Amino acid sequence: MTPTITQHVIPRSRRAVAQRGSISSATMSMTLGIVVILTVAALSFFYLGQVQNTAGQGSDIQRLEEHLLELRERQKALELEGARLRSLQTIEQNIPQLNLVASDQVTYLPQPGDRVARAD
Repeated sequence: MTPTITQHVIPRSRRAVAQRGSISSATMSMTLGIVVILTVAALSFFYLGQVQNTAGQGSDIQRLEEHLLELRERQKALELEGARLRSLQTIEQNIPQLNLVASDQVTYLPQPGDRVARAD
């Protein structure tokens, strides 16, 4: 007769848990979940920053367009004021202030003839 030797057999599922330094599927799925959550959070903050930046630029553009309209109105007012100041009526009213002398008689130069003098 042969002596009986008892063997201790550890099932595979328990063997994987018993190993030190191994990563279980639960640990992997939890790590992957945390990475996904952090990635989604980072992309959300980036998106919100871009939306806020775009909204800020929109308000800047609106403010600049309003300023442009004000400048165009001011330009029109200045053009009208310049035309009024250049008008003959305004100049006639301001003859003494402009140190101009009123003339009673206008003398025109005669038109040149058909010939032009040339130097020899």
